[in-house]
Amino acid sequence: MSRMTVIVCGVLIMAAVLAPVSQLFEERADTGMADAADQAAATLDRFWDSEADVMTLRGCDILPNPDCHLDLSGHTLMLVDGNGRSYRTAVAHPAAVELTIAYSDQLALVRSDAGLTLSDRRTSRRSSSARRRNVRCPRDCCIGTPTPARSLRGHERHEMDGRSAYRSGP
Repeated sequence: MSRMTVIVCGVLIMAAVLAPVSQLFEERADTGMADAADQAAATLDRFWDSEADVMTLRGCDILPNPDCHLDLSGHTLMLVDGNGRSYRTAVAHPAAVELTIAYSDQLALVRSDAGLTLSDRRTSRRSSSARRRNVRCPRDCCIGTPTPARSLRGHERHEMDGRSAYRSGP
């Protein structure tokens, strides 16, 4: 009977602790996404106030994760996460066209009299920071190096100094 009482009390205590903790983590996630939306809006406002005419904007630089996308329409900037929740904020100067920026997009935004317009859009498979790297040399002679090996031009075996798969010198 005492074991059963201890188990029930333990379950009740865990339930009482887990509910507020999970709520705390959810609030932190919401705050982080709202801050990311505010930072994206501030980036666009700083571009408008600068002397530059064109700004290249990469989705992987302004979006917190690959599941998110950014919608810009008029004075409204909306960050949408992978679960469909949206975080809205305002930009000081309007967008002349509706824009959607995904994590893999690279846009060239132009400042015009009508507002921000799109001059170029490129979509890549992955950003360079998310690209998988090969950690082994094609000839398996660089196992255990701290940096990824790259293919060499010649077929001779290369010496390792513990930093790179490339030979040093010309």
